[in-house]
Amino acid sequence: MARRKRHRHERSFGRRRPRPLEQERVQAPPDGRPGSRRHARRRVTVPVWLVNAFIAFHIVCIAAWSVPGPMQPALLRSALEELSPYMIRSGLWQGWDMFAPNPLALELDVVAEVNFADGRQATWVFPRMQEMSYLERYMKERWRKWRERVRLDAFSLIWPDTARWIARRFDAPEHPVQSVALIRRWREIPPPVGPRLPPPAALAAPLNEYRFFVLTVSPGDLR
Repeated sequence: MARRKRHRHERSFGRRRPRPLEQERVQAPPDGRPGSRRHARRRVTVPVWLVNAFIAFHIVCIAAWSVPGPMQPALLRSALEELSPYMIRSGLWQGWDMFAPNPLALELDVVAEVNFADGRQATWVFPRMQEMSYLERYMKERWRKWRERVRLDAFSLIWPDTARWIARRFDAPEHPVQSVALIRRWREIPPPVGPRLPPPAALAAPLNEYRFFVLTVSPGDLR
């Protein structure tokens, strides 16, 4: 009996004991799992006051941006000019085009006139929300924004790419596209007379038309 105890003691004495760090590795769960000591060590804690300040800053910015232009004091207007790049790039900006005090009073449209090498012509109309179902409007709202922006001189940078994209839609080996002209159309909507809407004759006035860009198509434009 004494020999057995002595033999066990000698075997345990000769065995290398694991270091504390190795014990940690054996007992700790694998990396990335909840409860892992290594995982907890990588966690970054953001102070609550900093999160609250971030939220409050954005609430104030959105509320200030939503004040209509005529009602903005000079101090607020100058502050918004400094915040403008951040608000626009973050997508937090708001427009008052369809709200008081100066709603948009124009009926707008944009079309493309496609000319083929054989002399034929075709007209491509930018997608219109009023001709779509509710589901299509939900999925293609971006088309309305594109139509409103592409007609403006401030967005002339995208005119060539727009014309090239339309040319690719119509081009075919049997009838190659020769040129694409972008045309904007507009008509002023008269204000209501008292409680009544403008007469139908005023709303049926002809549209003004202006060809604001023409692209002569080359083979490289169709790639």
